[in-house]
Amino acid sequence: MALLGTIRNRFGWVMITMILVGVGSFLFMDASGPGNSLGGSSTRIGSVDGIKITRDQLQDYQENLQGQGYLSEEIEKLAWEQLVNETILYNKVEEAGFVVNDNELGELFLSEDPLIQSPIVAREFADPNTGRANTDQIRQTLNTYKSRAALRAQFEGDQLNQALKTYDLVENLKRRVKLQRVQTKFFGALTMGFYTPNWMNEMEFSARNKSYDFEYVSIPFSAVTYDEVISDEDMEAYIKQHPRQYKKEANASLEYYLFDVIPTSEDSAVYRNELETLATEFAETNEDSFFIMRNDGVFDIAYKMEDEIDEPADIKTQLMEGEKGNVFGPYLHNGQYRVIKIYETKVMPDSVKARHILYRVNTNEDFQKGRQLLDSLQKELASNPDASFDSLAIKFSQDGSASIGGDLGYKAKDGSFVAPFENYMFYTGKKDSIRMIQTQFGLHLIQITDYKYINKNKGVRYSMVFKDIIPSEATEKRIKMKVNDFLIQNRTSETLKENALAQGILGGSASGLEVGGFEIEGVGKNTASADLIRWAHDENTQIGDVSNTILGIDNEELNYVKQFVIAALVDKQGEGLASLNDPIVRADVDRVLRNERKTAVVNEQIKGKTTIGEIADMFSVSKEPASNVKYGNPSITNAGVEPKVVATASKLAVGALSVAINGNEGIYVISLANSQDAGSIPDVERNRREITTSLSQAISGKLFQDMKDNAEIVDNRNTL
Repeated sequence: MALLGTIRNRFGWVMITMILVGVGSFLFMDASGPGNSLGGSSTRIGSVDGIKITRDQLQDYQENLQGQGYLSEEIEKLAWEQLVNETILYNKVEEAGFVVNDNELGELFLSEDPLIQSPIVAREFADPNTGRANTDQIRQTLNTYKSRAALRAQFEGDQLNQALKTYDLVENLKRRVKLQRVQTKFFGALTMGFYTPNWMNEMEFSARNKSYDFEYVSIPFSAVTYDEVISDEDMEAYIKQHPRQYKKEANASLEYYLFDVIPTSEDSAVYRNELETLATEFAETNEDSFFIMRNDGVFDIAYKMEDEIDEPADIKTQLMEGEKGNVFGPYLHNGQYRVIKIYETKVMPDSVKARHILYRVNTNEDFQKGRQLLDSLQKELASNPDASFDSLAIKFSQDGSASIGGDLGYKAKDGSFVAPFENYMFYTGKKDSIRMIQTQFGLHLIQITDYKYINKNKGVRYSMVFKDIIPSEATEKRIKMKVNDFLIQNRTSETLKENALAQGILGGSASGLEVGGFEIEGVGKNTASADLIRWAHDENTQIGDVSNTILGIDNEELNYVKQFVIAALVDKQGEGLASLNDPIVRADVDRVLRNERKTAVVNEQIKGKTTIGEIADMFSVSKEPASNVKYGNPSITNAGVEPKVVATASKLAVGALSVAINGNEGIYVISLANSQDAGSIPDVERNRREITTSLSQAISGKLFQDMKDNAEIVDNRNTL
């Protein structure tokens, strides 16, 4: 119960002191649309069409994204975008007359009917034991935090502050519930406003399902020569003709330089000395498992044969020739010093024969019943000489082997069984012993009945302690001082680039970095990237400036700074159409226009040609067949998805040769062999619904994008 848990943690004592009251509209007297009263006096960090957005609102949305593997900067960006989008939508649908009154909101929170109760409420108040929301607890929460005035009258000091914070959580929950409901109403009404008449239904079905057979050639763009330079004027004109495709948020371009933090020989020696001490202790101890646990080592249950051991060749040889208790190392492997101790050796069977009784488990109740049953069967087999494993398997096992007494036959160690089952068969199990194990399929009572030894390969089970070789604090500090000296001496982008190149310092560039970004290619998705992007967009940062701060890039697995990064701002663009100063944009537009002109070149070259074969010979490509191609699924054999090609086929006469087609993956020429009509619609009403839904979704998406394009969005997060 996400929200309830938060409330209890923050302010659980209030829940006990308040009196439960009935359901009514007064429960929601302070509920309102986005920005009107939510967040109280919380810091204003922006607005959408004049509706304020507060820091508390943003934090509420951020809390919903916690624990999902996002960076903190990534969470803020995602939360901001969600909050802005929902505020735009709420404002517009409210203007259109779609509202949620207090009684309806009460039903969304307190209805016992899961089809009526809001899924947001059901999720936030879900009892982990039952999966259902407890409406008494919801009612208590809403009445406890229904009014700021009531809280101020009852509490003071820290207690009041905690109560008001929880009040804001509840208010933002009401906001999200209302938003989802009005959104459902709005888009539901929009969908109901669409109707697909018979003629459109038939036309669309025919267009999507009429099929074409044709031959084609695909000419790679790279096979066509076009050496003329695409002018900036032509590229800028193309961008203006495609404003939505090339609309850009405010963005910046950086050049950055990386300084590796590499452990020194002195750092390495510290770890070797430590492992030498551990090697001595490891050899002397008889408590291997305790030693491994105390030193964060690895104790694998698997017996590994020679080809399965991932260690240096000399260590592998020593393991295969060694005996129980032998210790090897320290040695260096994969950036670690390691010490290995042989725990056991044995001749590995090539295959194992086993049988089992399976009880499938889907719930906790299944688990308890299964464990009780299999435990009783195990005791029966151990105490009753007349008890038969195969007869019990026939009676109780819940898989296909039941009919043959649970017999699984001989199995090699090849992954055909899930890991816990195979591990028992080959590593820990003993012949004739019976044990209960659990896998993803349920609980098993398993018995090994025979082994086959053919190759008699030796298996070694070993344990290991290791230390990753990481830079010391002294090494990190020394590298940082070196970077600082370099930074002091190079305070413009020109000198920074010149001297970095002269000294062989690794660098890179990144463009199109938008406000709130957190990832730079070559630097990674991390706090350092987020800080550099924030610095680049600061109003005081000018083109040509060099960053003042040395930022560390962490090795998150081993928790040390692996690199330092500094950067220079080389370009900064405001919101609007993309600029050719962005090399990615320039390259993309140049590619598009160049491919268009290459297509025109091919059109000139194929004039007078009458067959696909002639064109294939001209460009040294093969002609290919394409059968049963439809516009509803414009995938062409050996070519991929090419809607322009299929659209051309739909307009071509049988036997005719097309012009050159500027496709996604190349330039195509086709010759239509045949076409087959779609026939009659098998389910007229279903097809009508599909077309209507597709149309309404497309228009709904465009409608929302237009709302967003026309909204006045103020973002002051980085200026407060």
